[in-house]
Amino acid sequence: MVDFALSWPLEIGERLSQEEVDDVFSANFGFQFKGITPRTRDEGKFIILNSNAGEIYDDQHRDDGTLIYEGEGKEEKGDQSSDYANGALIEAESELRPIYLFTSEEGVDEYEYEGLVDVQNYRYVSDGSRMVYKFELQKLGVASWEEYQEMAEEVSDPDEDSPLLIDNDPEYTESRRRVRSTTFAREVKQQYDYTCAVCGQSRRTPTGHPEVEAAHIYPKSEGGDDDVRNGIALCKLHHWAFDSGWFSLTDDRTVTVNEWSERELPEEVASLAGNQLLEPKSLDKVPDQQVIEGHRELHGFES
Repeated sequence: MVDFALSWPLEIGERLSQEEVDDVFSANFGFQFKGITPRTRDEGKFIILNSNAGEIYDDQHRDDGTLIYEGEGKEEKGDQSSDYANGALIEAESELRPIYLFTSEEGVDEYEYEGLVDVQNYRYVSDGSRMVYKFELQKLGVASWEEYQEMAEEVSDPDEDSPLLIDNDPEYTESRRRVRSTTFAREVKQQYDYTCAVCGQSRRTPTGHPEVEAAHIYPKSEGGDDDVRNGIALCKLHHWAFDSGWFSLTDDRTVTVNEWSERELPEEVASLAGNQLLEPKSLDKVPDQQVIEGHRELHGFES
């Protein structure tokens, strides 16, 4: 997919005036664009996001590339709502679309391009006086949508012959790692329709955020790859239990539980014994035999 949203390429760290931002997105924001600006073209939807250093919003830029971004809605208007602007970021958690991040200072006609970001999570919480949306965004370190798509394809449409048990490739740049990680999480959860693959639960928060998480079958810490065939969707409890070695999978993807631990097997795990793992939407994304065997071996299950 080409970088349809931009009139010309941007580089991370590039500084633009209001007029230049208008030109690059073929838009007309007025004196100073702020907050969340959703746009739609024939090619699809995208979002222009501005994190403004001022007194209105409480955005937090962390050293690890995480941005905690407060949703739109002036304080005098009360609780924030999931309107056109906030709703666009909420949708972007599950519906992939480009989000171009800029930072600026109140009253200064200069906007620094921070690159693309991905929505990781969101909460609807009180700031002490009203309810606000807090979006957890990951800065990807990638400037163009075309570049992002090329990196993401390695995860969502992997080479059938690519290894799934590998050392973390030292040649991966930080941006590539971030794109692969966020793509893995999104793709795995979508493949299982935001449903736990072992217990069948599909819980959501009051705002609609899914509880399910993307679990690596063979862990990244041991050299497992960000490949959708090395992933299954699990609820928080069973993600912990799987990573801890309380249960694993047989060759036919049936749940087998740990019965030799000196600790008592949790009932929430014992009840899974014999359950068949849910199938992903695409059969070419079924968990690979190699990583299933690797998980059993890692946690001491008999083959």
